[in-house]
Amino acid sequence: MACDIFAQDSHNFETDISEMRKKVNETEVEAELHIQYKERYLKGAQDCQAREYERIEHDLKERIERLRADLETEKAVNAAITSHLRGRKEEIMEKKKELDTRRDENATEIIEKEQKEV
Repeated sequence: MACDIFAQDSHNFETDISEMRKKVNETEVEAELHIQYKERYLKGAQDCQAREYERIEHDLKERIERLRADLETEKAVNAAITSHLRGRKEEIMEKKKELDTRRDENATEIIEKEQKEV
């Protein structure tokens, strides 16, 4: 009878230990799967963010290139306008000199006529 109780207790302990080992094993597997899930989730989030940053960087590089092209166009237009205005200014200055010369000549003629009349 004592042997039966001891055997029964021993069997119950072995069953409990077996169940606990099984639970420990299941918990370890579940923890490992959860870790793998989190690692994949984080890697996916990082990859997504990296792709977004690459897209933004690409867009900014394209914008920089467009702005550089616009700047070059503006420089060319500015140079053309400046050249045109410089030429136009020279033309106007020449016409002014001609008008000043004519005015001086006319003034001299008028003065000479007045002196002859007097």
